[in-house]
Order: sequence, then structure tokens, then C-alpha cells
Amino acid sequence: MEQRFRSLFQRIIVGSILTVSWITPALAQQDSLTRAEVYKLLNQVQLLLRDKPPRLAKKADVLVPLDELQTKTRSQAELLFNEGSLSRIGSSTTFRFKPGLRRFELPGGGSKAETIFELRNGTALILTPSGSTGTTIETPQSRIDVIASLPPDQKVLPPNNTNGAVAVAYNSITKTGQVFNLTNLPVKVSNLDGTQFQFLKAGETVTITNGVIGPVQNFDLQKFYQTSQLAAGLGPGQETLVSQEPANVQLVLNKVRKETLAGLETQRLWIEGLCNLNDRGGASTLSTNCITTNSDDPIRSFEDHRNVVTPPRREEPQPQPTTQAQPQQQTQPQTPTGTVVLPQQPN
Repeated sequence: MEQRFRSLFQRIIVGSILTVSWITPALAQQDSLTRAEVYKLLNQVQLLLRDKPPRLAKKADVLVPLDELQTKTRSQAELLFNEGSLSRIGSSTTFRFKPGLRRFELPGGGSKAETIFELRNGTALILTPSGSTGTTIETPQSRIDVIASLPPDQKVLPPNNTNGAVAVAYNSITKTGQVFNLTNLPVKVSNLDGTQFQFLKAGETVTITNGVIGPVQNFDLQKFYQTSQLAAGLGPGQETLVSQEPANVQLVLNKVRKETLAGLETQRLWIEGLCNLNDRGGASTLSTNCITTNSDDPIRSFEDHRNVVTPPRREEPQPQPTTQAQPQQQTQPQTPTGTVVLPQQPN
């Protein structure tokens, strides 16, 4: 009898241990300790794990919050996060992620902490499919929220039911950052103290210099997808590139891809409207900004040199003004280097 009791007790203990170990991963998905796996590497990428010496990264390496990843010149890394976000890290970039203070509601009840991506230098493309909590990117000069609406002073946010894609670049030497929105999901760009902000629609970009947010401008999405390595698979006719990725990465790309193509179509219709307006003889100078023109206009000079998202524009010599005195005009902000500028969209 005593032996049978001891055997039954042991089975109960073993069963309890198995139950706990089965439940723990499910609970881990609801707390702030998210993880990322390195699924693609190009050239030299360094991993800086907490309390460990730096070492070269390798495929299937796992990062947890506050671990750091650094890419060298002409190098690249791609990370897949356990909550569904995907990050492509360009060359000469320092990147990490951390838990945020806000929480997202879960469809079945409860909440899950947001994840904040930190870009200290370089370029990153962040894809946030529906259901993910990685909807915030921070640089030393700005905060980017990939959320359609943020309830004021609310720490528990509604579930994220939309797909977003944002490219962010930051130069730690010049203290200049630039944000590019690739989908119709509005993106809020603010300085760190929240005193300045701009909202970006698909195909819009803004520059932040020394904490000062510049005017919203437009960039050519079609050229962006044709030339940017970081955006491979998100543009039209790039299904083959998606099919070459692992199955779990394909799932993320296909979800976000629907929104990037929708954003591209929105911009195409807008530019088509500008061209039609110009053809009807409207009082405008839109012909130099129309994609259908054969002129060597600014949007045709957009080229990508490896991982640089927005290379410098080619400036055409301008005719010199006459010597007739002109009234002095207020100085306008300088166009950010490398931005493909189109006329401003109406709000």
C-alpha cells in the first residue's frame, strides 16, 4: 500500500512538472520578455549580449531585450520576433529592442507589453503585422508610433489589427533622422518630449534634425521598391523574392505586402490625378513632377547604393536670375538630402 501511494505521488509530481513546463511558454508570450531570432546574415554582423563579450552573430542566434546587434560596412541582418514583427537591419547600424510601459489588450482578455525598437545609428525597416506589439521605434532624436490612433494618457491600448511598414534612418554624427511610411496606416513621428509631431501617410517622409521635425514631404514608392534592398519582396512583381524566404517569414511578408501594395496604389492614383490636372492646362507646374513625363525630373534620379535607403539627389544646374531687384522672401527649409520630392498631398 505504501509503495503504491509513493508511486501515485511520484506520478502526480511528474505530471505537475510537465503541466507547468507546458504552460510556461504560453505565459511568456504575454509578458514583456519578447525574443528575436537572427534568420539571415550578410557579411560581418556583431552580437553584443548582456554580460558577455562581443562576438560574431550566426543564424539562429537569439536576442532578448537590451541585447544589441551591430552591422558593419556592407553588412545586413534580419530578425524575426516572437510576437510577429520583422526587422531588416542595414549596414553600419546599431539596433536593439526593449519592453515598453504601455500594454496591448489581448483578444481573449488580459494584456501584453509593447516592444520598442531602438535605432542608435544606421537604417532599419520594421514590419509590424496585425497582432504584433512592436509598433514603436525610437532614435536618439525621435519616437515613431506605427499605430493608427493613440488614446491620450492610456497605458492599455486596443489590439493592433492593422499591418504597417516603416523605414527609419539615423546618422549619429549629424544627429539627423528620417522616417518613411510605406503603407496607408498613419505613422506618428514626434520628438522625444512630444512637443512636436507630424503624421505620415503612405509615400510620405519627414526629417528630424537635432530634435526639430521638418516639413512632411513625398518620396517615390515605385522607385523605392525597385531599388531598395531592405524593401525586397514588398513591391509589385516581387513574389519570387518572397517565396525564397523561410515559411514563417513569408507569412509576415505576405501580410504586410498587401498594405504596401495598397499604399503604392494610393500614391499612383494621386500622381495620376496631378498629371491629368496638368494635361487639362491647369495653372500648375506639375509636369516636372509627373511620373509619366520623359523629362529627367527629380523622381527619376532615385537610386539605391547597397543598403543606403535614400542616396543623394543629382542637382541640375538652374538658370541664373536676372539682376532685377526682387523683394526678399522668407527662407524655406532645405530639402533633406536624397529625398525624392513630389508635390504635397492634400490633407
